[in-house]
Amino acid sequence: MDSDKHEKNYKQVVRDNPLGDPEISALVYDIFCLLHSYDWAESGDTDMDAYQKDVEIFKSRWFKKARKDRIKEMIDISTEKLKEVLYQAFGFETESSSEP
Repeated sequence: MDSDKHEKNYKQVVRDNPLGDPEISALVYDIFCLLHSYDWAESGDTDMDAYQKDVEIFKSRWFKKARKDRIKEMIDISTEKLKEVLYQAFGFETESSSEP
């Protein structure tokens, strides 16, 4: 769960909102990732230390961060893409399109 790929996929899940509620969609995604991490550790593909690190990341996001902060983050994630699309539609350069 400690990777750029996980964070990118997390943001995509929040934007796509497959379960009709961004908070539930994100929580279920993170739970699936945690279960996957446990499965890998239990089967010996990774070690239990990697799983424990993922547990800490999960707990930090879902148990230590205030709900209002998580929701604000989800709103920001959801509007990020819309902002980019609108900037491009009106011919404005976005921060992401100006990076090398």
